Amino acid sequence: MGQTERLMDMWLYIVKHRAFTAGELARRFGVSPRTVTRDLEQLSVIGVPLYTVQGKGGGYRVLDSISLPPVSFSEDELNSILFAYHMLDLAGDNPFEVEIEAVREKLTRQMPDYIREKAASISDHADFMLPRRRVHPKHLRALYLASLSRTRVALEYDGREGRERAACFPIGTYAWEGFWYAVGFLPDAGRYRIFRVDRVASLEPLPGEPAPEGLWTLSEWKEKGFAVQEKCEIALELTDAALRRVTNPWMHDGTVEPLGGGMNRLTFECPESQVKFIVPEILRLGGGARVISPETVRARVRDALRSALNNYET
Repeated sequence: MGQTERLMDMWLYIVKHRAFTAGELARRFGVSPRTVTRDLEQLSVIGVPLYTVQGKGGGYRVLDSISLPPVSFSEDELNSILFAYHMLDLAGDNPFEVEIEAVREKLTRQMPDYIREKAASISDHADFMLPRRRVHPKHLRALYLASLSRTRVALEYDGREGRERAACFPIGTYAWEGFWYAVGFLPDAGRYRIFRVDRVASLEPLPGEPAPEGLWTLSEWKEKGFAVQEKCEIALELTDAALRRVTNPWMHDGTVEPLGGGMNRLTFECPESQVKFIVPEILRLGGGARVISPETVRARVRDALRSALNNYET
């Protein structure tokens, strides 16, 4: 292995392990401790932020502001990165807006002019059609980072019954219909709860308390949280046009049976907690959709239609 290749591999090793000794690197790369010392000096010169730790258990440490080795990209790879950044912009708020903009600036500064010109025209050719909400989830980053570190947080939250306080272990965040949501485990109540992030009025980390054993991740919550709920099977009659407009994931994953004459029967299951969100989706399909069963959902749709009709009675 040549020196340049060794320096790159050593750089990546340092980034991954953060703390190490010269002897450890010497064994890992098959060189002498003196060679490791020279290599580390060269890495420091080109900007790898290293410092030494004295005494027993000492060695080297890496500061948090570490930079990665140079990486080369093809034109298509650069375009794919810039396209992804453009989609993130259109999607709205995200936990790392400032950092993403800094990375984009670093990339574009080093691009050839012809690639930079192409990147500037992405907005003329690609869009992300999502609801634009006039809200700002100012605690999104803090909730996301708390979910990574499994840190308990204290919230002031504007819920349906007014301002309330809650202490939870966030397990993740997700975006839905233009809003950001956070899922947190309430240790006092022994359950998980969804918080709309823009309704979080204040947030204070509560470090020091270990996370409960068996705390779910967001992906586990999505898989298990709905699985333990009682299911509701819903059957609809839909025109071909209405069927094409179905976007709700529970409805979209259902079974479609063509009935002929431009009509279809859609049967699907959803957790009971999701029925209140399914009803507006059915109403959105207008006269092209009719609930066949169950009667409880038919009743909810009728009540919603009557309430809307009352707004237009003279």
